[in-house]
Amino acid sequence: MDKSPKGNVILKIGQYADRVETAIASVAFVFMCIFVLTTVVYRYVLHEPILWSEEASRYLMITGIFIAMPVAVRDHVHLGVDLFINMLPKSLQKAAHIFSDVITLVAYLAIDYACYLFVAKTMNGNQSSPAMHIPMIVIYSVIFIGFILATVAQISNMVAEYTGIQSWDGEERVEQ
Repeated sequence: MDKSPKGNVILKIGQYADRVETAIASVAFVFMCIFVLTTVVYRYVLHEPILWSEEASRYLMITGIFIAMPVAVRDHVHLGVDLFINMLPKSLQKAAHIFSDVITLVAYLAIDYACYLFVAKTMNGNQSSPAMHIPMIVIYSVIFIGFILATVAQISNMVAEYTGIQSWDGEERVEQ
């Protein structure tokens, strides 16, 4: 592992963010499952549907997915086609990884900008969810925050990879 303070700080921040994001996503998914199970029992067993629980489940699923997205980026488990990169000679694999990282970062930045515009436009309105009357800006902001965190995770991965703190596959480099 890189003993430099810079390397340790980047890895520590990533590990802390990982734990926080995983905890938030896990809690969201647990409550989503509880609400879905409760909805099924109330609707089909007790014949008394709970109107707000479907909406709550949907918003918890959105929260879980978009808050867990940076964890996937940080762990390098987001979508990718390694088959073609692995078929390249070793000298071109590094260039392909760099190209892939840059394209991914540009895509995240474009999505961040589009989300920002959407959230900014939505702030002027007063739309709320039908059953729970939650301001929709809250839900839209969760999506925006998820993409911002994914962008930060991508930048963090790139800094770690290009400064030698981590290898291309996300493993910490060990000094020998």
